[in-house]
Amino acid sequence: MLLRYIFYISLSLCISFTMNAQENGDILETYTNRTGRKVEKIHWDETQEKHILISYPKDFNPEKTYHINFWFPGTGGKPGQGIEDENAQYIGIGLSYLERSRVPKRGYCTSHWDLCRNIEKSMVDRLGLSIGIRILSGVSKGGWLAFHTTLIPPKELHGIAIIAAGKYHQVDFPPNLHNRKLAVFVGTGETDSNYPYAQIAIPYYKKATVESLCYEEWPREGHVSIISPRVNEWLDVQAQRHNSPEELTDYCEAIILKKLKQIEEIDDKKDSYIKLRHLIGNPATVYISKSTKDKIIQKGRELIKSDTLKLWLVDFKKHRDLVKEEAELFNTGNLITPDLGKLAKKYQNLAATTTHKDISGRAANAYLRVTKVHSIYTLQDIARKEAEYLNIEREFNAFKKQLTLANQKPAEADQNHLNALAAQLASLRSKAAMKAFYDIEWYNKYQIDPAMDKLINEDAANVKEIEIYSGIGF
Repeated sequence: MLLRYIFYISLSLCISFTMNAQENGDILETYTNRTGRKVEKIHWDETQEKHILISYPKDFNPEKTYHINFWFPGTGGKPGQGIEDENAQYIGIGLSYLERSRVPKRGYCTSHWDLCRNIEKSMVDRLGLSIGIRILSGVSKGGWLAFHTTLIPPKELHGIAIIAAGKYHQVDFPPNLHNRKLAVFVGTGETDSNYPYAQIAIPYYKKATVESLCYEEWPREGHVSIISPRVNEWLDVQAQRHNSPEELTDYCEAIILKKLKQIEEIDDKKDSYIKLRHLIGNPATVYISKSTKDKIIQKGRELIKSDTLKLWLVDFKKHRDLVKEEAELFNTGNLITPDLGKLAKKYQNLAATTTHKDISGRAANAYLRVTKVHSIYTLQDIARKEAEYLNIEREFNAFKKQLTLANQKPAEADQNHLNALAAQLASLRSKAAMKAFYDIEWYNKYQIDPAMDKLINEDAANVKEIEIYSGIGF
């Protein structure tokens, strides 16, 4: 018995020592990442074995003011590098999720913003830092978290970066909920299955009249996050918002006037037009003077008088009209597999008939994207016909009917059972969909047009037009 007590006392002391050694905010490890930033691995939440990563600029000075980018990862949930990695004005905080939830809901976002606040306070208390602006960003699941956070944005939040995600079709609140001076960045890979949701987000935020809206499309890229020059420009401009309005305007004017001068020196009309479109979508353009905006508009009017550019613009508009059709199809929330098949055919036809290589490349990659989504829904349709799915579906429908006929509020246990059945059905559909979303085999099975393969490969070598859609949306 005495030995047993000694064992329990020793175990208690070990547990106590371990917990004392790992208080929230304790540094577990430090290292230098590939860009030379110092990274601290910080303990957070003993019960779930969570940690966070705080990365500091190479020349970090605790007496200076820094901005923060809170970064949420994809479904894997492990904290990692954010979009701030190459920007010396920002401290990056890579986070873990509080809970395992596939789709972040509004309350879920509130609790995660509380997590951001707590981590910031811990860091500030430890280092005595002065904080400027705060950005919340994320990729995939983290991008959806960023979107939902904008529905009722925290007062101290300045910007949101939504990467490889977008706007849910179910959300269509009136613009008066967006009463903060938010800057929004939306970035998407051209062949990402979430691409249409990024397109839906553009008009949504325009309607919401956020302070600034920046969009970037990464040609030939899929479900990824890319620290592009446009991403760094956006972060730089947000950092300048910490200064006076006059300083912000002067900073942005200098950037845009320099780029406009470079465009005026380009002889090729189409190249000039593409660069001008890219300039219009520059995050600095929001804050420039009216006279400089007028110069950009006048330059655009001069360019579109070119006959050769007019021909290109016809096919350019055809492609963007198809992108709009795709976005509107997803915005209905009622995707039907045959509709996706028809849309893929339209992109395929445009890719095959246009004489402009850059348009054919964009249309071929769009065909690839829609074909991928088509395969996801095809696999879901197959899953719905399998015995396991049908059995659960029958049980779900029968139980739902039983609760409806009772004509009273269901007991909590009954409602939980119904929700569990619905979750099982969703899980089976999701399992089928993920085979296409992540597995390269979908390409070999569903992408069977050699002509589209050829156009996509040619486009991969044609890096000249990479700015063609950045900054504008459809």
